Amino acid sequence: MDSNAKSAASGSTSLHVAASNGYLEIVKSLMKHGAIYNIKNKEGKIPLDLSKYQSVTDLLQLVEELFKDAKKGNIEIISKLKAVNADEFVAAMYARNDQRNTLLQVTISNKHMNITGEILKMLKMSNQNL
Repeated sequence: MDSNAKSAASGSTSLHVAASNGYLEIVKSLMKHGAIYNIKNKEGKIPLDLSKYQSVTDLLQLVEELFKDAKKGNIEIISKLKAVNADEFVAAMYARNDQRNTLLQVTISNKHMNITGEILKMLKMSNQNL
């Protein structure tokens, strides 16, 4: 299953639909399976633009912030990741941006090795807790 498949009519993905309907658990599941959090539909809207539910909006905004932090090398990304629950952590770690990169790939490609190391430690710990 391609979690980023678009409908022919609107160009929306499953993440657009789940976000617009407030299906938080589905949003998290899609991101855990590599959904692109900022993919645009034919109207140029990303899932965050369509969300009317605070819980979904909060998660999508967090993921957007994390990707910005990863690109800039902002060390605050670590405290933000530590502050979320395990389910949201996994969703954030496996979500992808519109370049199809994960947070870890963004930190590596921008040569933020200190952050990369911290994220790898967190991933290792989260995998041990599964």
